[in-house]
Amino acid sequence: MKLILLALLIFVTLSANAQVSKIDSLKVDGLTQLYTNASPIVVVNFWSTWCGPCIEEIPHFIETADKFKQDSVAFIFVSQDVKKLFQNGQLLGFVNKHQWKGRFVWLNESDADYYCPVVDKKWGGAIPATLILNNRTGKRLFFEDPLTKAQLEKAIADVK
Repeated sequence: MKLILLALLIFVTLSANAQVSKIDSLKVDGLTQLYTNASPIVVVNFWSTWCGPCIEEIPHFIETADKFKQDSVAFIFVSQDVKKLFQNGQLLGFVNKHQWKGRFVWLNESDADYYCPVVDKKWGGAIPATLILNNRTGKRLFFEDPLTKAQLEKAIADVK
């Protein structure tokens, strides 16, 4: 019995301290493939390390991801930081310093005039920005503002 409790304690400790082990580099075409082939409902959040409102909203996005995990809602966090932060590991370090969990990718694009309309025709390039889509029905919502937890949950419900 003590051995089982010890194993459970170790598992819980390791799970609580889990870190993001890798951030993939994707071009916009790879990103669109990722989110159109993901779960039926996908939340794609665009952010950067220098964006205060982005940093403020990510924790409640992660909480919401945990809440909707059983409903097959996938969350993808897309960094738009400069290449140097990705290449030297600072981006990964930043994510782990904040103890964020989830699927983080780096958008390997520098021309916002090219990639923004690929994601959404109305996107002017401001962040935080969030795309929420239902891959079964094609219903999609796009927000070019920070979202509260309540707004995020309502938007997910609206695309179901």
